[in-house]
Amino acid sequence: MSTFASRSNLCRPSSELPAPIFATHSRTPHPGLQALDETDAPPATAHDFSRVPVHASASAQRIPDDQIRRQVGPGGVGGLGGPPQPFSGYFFCNPPLYDASQISAAVSTAKSWVGTVIPILEMFRMGRLTGTRETAVRIALRENFNVTDPFPRFSLTARPLDTLVNNFNLIETALNQPMQFYCTTACMPGDLAWVLSNPATFGLPPGIINICPGFFGCDPLKQASTIIHERAHEALGANDVAYEVSGSYDSLPTMMSLNNADSYAVFARQVFHNGIHRPGMSCDVLSSRIPDFHLSEPRLEMPRRRPPSLMPPE
Repeated sequence: MSTFASRSNLCRPSSELPAPIFATHSRTPHPGLQALDETDAPPATAHDFSRVPVHASASAQRIPDDQIRRQVGPGGVGGLGGPPQPFSGYFFCNPPLYDASQISAAVSTAKSWVGTVIPILEMFRMGRLTGTRETAVRIALRENFNVTDPFPRFSLTARPLDTLVNNFNLIETALNQPMQFYCTTACMPGDLAWVLSNPATFGLPPGIINICPGFFGCDPLKQASTIIHERAHEALGANDVAYEVSGSYDSLPTMMSLNNADSYAVFARQVFHNGIHRPGMSCDVLSSRIPDFHLSEPRLEMPRRRPPSLMPPE
């Protein structure tokens, strides 16, 4: 991982923010981004998949540059005191190489997944889930967080299940805060998106997600997973310990999984879809490397008789 490990604080409440500005084009990049480009610092990767850029035909709405350009003066944005203020927007995401509508759809899907997973986890924690839904949660806990006993009788630390509920609430808060999306080719091979750990150093507000061309060649399921992955970086300070396509993903200890951004993204996707779309999905391979389980009633089979042995007993 590069020095730009994906960590940041949560954004300010929306009540403190100006009216959102949705933009898709600007000829003058943010001064902080210019400073970043001059350092030639490598971005923090978010996913390790091959890029498959596509050309979007949808037209993007443009607004005047003076409505989206932000000036950084002494003490913050526009010469005002305090840190840079976050706001929503899309920048440099105009066709044909990029498509802001795909980003917007991925954000909406990510919000839906996380917003559904939280009450499911709450009900599971209270023992109110039954049937296939309960089984799907148990399998997702085991495959993504290596939790084999969600309800330990004795524990010296917080139960992983309690930590999960708290962390998904933080991710949901981050998803509902203003976000800025910068479409860029400043990506490592295979990257889909990346974030900075210290945006204030470059005069940038929190909540910026840099989208790579490979993002637009992915299945919508993978795009939504990427958005949750990136918000886990900022909301939790989670790291890139292992990606879902990695062979080490399944064997991560629970404490390391709780610090792994991809674990939250895959868990949300898997639980929302009641057990399918399990770990191992990539842009090139849309199916999981782990076959989806199919719940059915157990069948009792009579044990097979062993054929008589021709060898004398020892």
